[in-house]
Amino acid sequence: MSKLPEIGKLKEVIVDIISRRFLDAAMDGCFSAPHRPVVMFIDEAHRYLGKVTTNDFDVFTLDSVANVAKEGRKKGLYLCIITQSPKEIPQVILGQIGSVIAHRLTNDREKQTVLSILPANSSFDDQLPFLTPGTAIFSSNYLITSILIKVFQSKANILSSAPKFLKKYSKFIS
Repeated sequence: MSKLPEIGKLKEVIVDIISRRFLDAAMDGCFSAPHRPVVMFIDEAHRYLGKVTTNDFDVFTLDSVANVAKEGRKKGLYLCIITQSPKEIPQVILGQIGSVIAHRLTNDREKQTVLSILPANSSFDDQLPFLTPGTAIFSSNYLITSILIKVFQSKANILSSAPKFLKKYSKFIS
């Protein structure tokens, strides 16, 4: 998607069309037994979900991803959304989420959004603003309680990175 031009809602429409095609295939039984289930991953999901587009006559809600969240898992189609802005994800999608991996969140609205979808037995709620890079809280309907996890750094050659402030300025921190 990064190679596509910023023309209107082009990227949002493409994500919607692809999601609709996957959902149609799921409804046709393509991902049910004996076939393998499929997981759709949508990175930077807040950019694409819950959007509307218009033409000269009508307004169209781009809701295929929400339909995947509601109907897909019954047919072997699962959804994994990745976002740094959970408050921008439509509530209809958040309400269908069964598992959450939450990294550090300091914004109160973002934190409250994530806490609203975690099970009530999550014991790490107060740690969200203080998680260090590479740590996350994993919560799922399939777990008795949330767990703190360590995400190992990829060995892939990443072309971008965050500034290494801590390394550079650690001599000034007591």
